[in-house]
Amino acid sequence: MKPYPEVPLRTLLRATPSPSVPVKRPPKGKVVQLSGERPAEASATAMMRQLVKLSCFPDYAVATPRRAEVKWETNDIAFTASIDKRKDLESGSLQLHVFVDDAPTLAIFQSKNEPYLSFGFSLVTESFYRSRNNHIWPRGREQTQETIEFMSHALYEGLRLVPDRRALCHLLLQFDDVHFGGPMFVQNYKGFAFRLLSVLVISREIGDRTLERTAVEILNSGLIIPTGSSVGPPKDVVLLAKQSRPKYEKLLGIKIGFE
Repeated sequence: MKPYPEVPLRTLLRATPSPSVPVKRPPKGKVVQLSGERPAEASATAMMRQLVKLSCFPDYAVATPRRAEVKWETNDIAFTASIDKRKDLESGSLQLHVFVDDAPTLAIFQSKNEPYLSFGFSLVTESFYRSRNNHIWPRGREQTQETIEFMSHALYEGLRLVPDRRALCHLLLQFDDVHFGGPMFVQNYKGFAFRLLSVLVISREIGDRTLERTAVEILNSGLIIPTGSSVGPPKDVVLLAKQSRPKYEKLLGIKIGFE
């Protein structure tokens, strides 16, 4: 059960409807001042509302009241954008995340009471993970406007990286995080063997034999995956995939062969 009910953005914000497009280029010029902005520290929810007014999300997106979170689906890709505060710095730092999932499989996992399973990754703003260049939580009108402009640009550039399920698979196939030199990067937080299983499932559904062959070749390449000293010695990627496979075959009701 979700802590708060979800309502359409236009109902929540009473904003003028914008065209139904997944991503819009952020407007040039000065950002409209936040309504009721506190003079000291900016509100995450208010900043997210301002991003909505700038048409950073499609008009059919859904917001969670009292939380800086927006969800929507486009071309079978499920997106969840959120603004959070990291507490690892004394003054707190702003963190913009966009969780990207395969919508069809995510719906199955949720129907089987497995809400934390997903075939996806995170889009994260580059500066938030540089120890000497963290984006400090904004205070006052000027800092807040600069932060909103920054996030608007980051969303525009980042969301273009995942237009469909094929692009999702290409990014899941990368062994490490993927940096593009732009404002956002792909953080592959799932294990590589699990992501290869994800690619097999999605590529077979969309009929992409090239992606399927690539995943199978990697699984049977003898690649050794570090697991960390606390977990155990490094393991062959195919053994890790075989350990995870039964659970996902049962949940999805399919066979995931790669031998």
